[in-house]
Amino acid sequence: VFRMVRHQQERIIRYFFDVRRSFLRFLQRPDHKQELLNQWQRAYNAVHEDMRDDPETKAELHKRLEDLKEALWEICDASKRGAQEERTFVMEEKWLEDHTGILTNLFITLMQVEVDRYQDTVHLLNDYYNGVEGKSIAEAHVTPLRIPLVQLPRVEAPPGGGGAAAAASAAWARPLAALSRRRSWTPLSRTSSSRLPALPALAATRWTPV
Repeated sequence: VFRMVRHQQERIIRYFFDVRRSFLRFLQRPDHKQELLNQWQRAYNAVHEDMRDDPETKAELHKRLEDLKEALWEICDASKRGAQEERTFVMEEKWLEDHTGILTNLFITLMQVEVDRYQDTVHLLNDYYNGVEGKSIAEAHVTPLRIPLVQLPRVEAPPGGGGAAAAASAAWARPLAALSRRRSWTPLSRTSSSRLPALPALAATRWTPV
């Protein structure tokens, strides 16, 4: 269980690092704004200097500048929409919630191990002192305390073999199911005539409960 906890913590840390690196790379992706600016500059330089004072030429150059501004704004708006969609996709991916649930179940399993150890110790002490007092050890009818695990969503594999998320979910479902079966405590089968032998040091002295 501790190995699985360390593995999950490492996977979550690596996930945060990969998400930040991939999102930064997405924001720094190249575009063609510089290409549009270079085209506009070449077209402007192609106009002869004597014609730049002409009112109609000025109006045409101003119109080209407005078109360039609109084209640059469209590129910026498209880049902003893409960044917002990528951010929403990362936030709604539910990868972190799923693996946080797995990590929670692992810690619950560790808690269950301690609870089982406590219950086994109590029953062992009860049986021992009943044997020391010469009492018969009756069958224990105690319902074991079980801490419920967190219900994890089932990841359906897409057609064609699935992906990394489905493989990770299937890989962690098997060990968690095994731990869940292993943590169910069952008292040992005992008959009413069975008795524990008293220790030699305690054979001459009768134990009296306080």
